[in-house]
Amino acid sequence: MNPVTKKITLNLIGLESNAFAILGVFHVQAKRERWTEDEINSVMAEATAGNYEHLLGTMANYCDNSDNGHNSDHGHNPHNGHNSDNENPFRPSQNQSLI
Repeated sequence: MNPVTKKITLNLIGLESNAFAILGVFHVQAKRERWTEDEINSVMAEATAGNYEHLLGTMANYCDNSDNGHNSDHGHNPHNGHNSDNENPFRPSQNQSLI
């Protein structure tokens, strides 16, 4: 398996701190950004190869929390009061499934 060298756009700050929730949000956003299953599985295997701190560090390495010109409080946190499907990694768009 080739090493993954790209990042998804996802702000980890403010997300549920449960490891499974973090992995789930990562998986959904990576699919949304058209990552291959091999790329996703590679990152998830790396993230789960250690303890919780290792998982957080790995996720941080593969997530870019830049807002790409959007308002800084406008990120991908589903609990920030915004209700746009494009910003909620827990809710797939009409043409996407969660898995």
